Amino acid sequence: MAPYMVGDVDRLLASNQVDFARLLKPKTALFVLYDDADPSKNFLANLLYSQLFSFLYHHAFHQSVGRLPVKVRFFLDDFKNIQVSHFDDYLATARSRNLSLCMMVQDESQLRAKFGKNAGSVIGNCGAYLMTGTTDLTMAKTAGERFNRDAQAIRQLGVDTFLVDISGHLTATARYDFHDHPNYCPKKFDVSVIYQTPAQAVRWGKLTQIFKQLPEEHLVTDDENEESIFDDLDDLPM
Repeated sequence: MAPYMVGDVDRLLASNQVDFARLLKPKTALFVLYDDADPSKNFLANLLYSQLFSFLYHHAFHQSVGRLPVKVRFFLDDFKNIQVSHFDDYLATARSRNLSLCMMVQDESQLRAKFGKNAGSVIGNCGAYLMTGTTDLTMAKTAGERFNRDAQAIRQLGVDTFLVDISGHLTATARYDFHDHPNYCPKKFDVSVIYQTPAQAVRWGKLTQIFKQLPEEHLVTDDENEESIFDDLDDLPM
């Protein structure tokens, strides 16, 4: 429990300000930010992801068609540091639940280190594959086989050229600058106006005192356990 006794973590978890049901409404986005220079609190984001996946799957199960009414997309940047239990199982069934999962990694070696022998299945369950370039020799050979290119050509891929594989259909595309999108709005949103970290925190000193006053655990011997079983039988209606 030590990680939860840190002041910042304590205040963050003092109340629930995230309504997962709002994500089922169109044009709703949830941004999860964490410090990539301090992984000590990454478990909080991982806990949120696990609860969110569980909520979405349970909600989809209770729909008449077995899928979410609105498509929910996950863009998981720095996926190497995201830990979600049974993620490979979620990935295999996400499409049927109207979920889209986009994993962003440096190269396939991170997926193989993360999922081990299941890495091939994880990659195979992805309907689209986007390659932005690499300097790694092994990754260049792997990508060369996928995109029918020489490994050296993969390593020399320009920073503005992406390779795309969508269900076996291969193409090259240019990088798109999101600033050029007609809906782009160059304004900053003050998150603190909507969400504020609660000021209250658990009083660990008093909680510790409560734990100390709890009755001591009584270890039941085999003889005592046998006697308790027969006592229970005497109370049963005959």
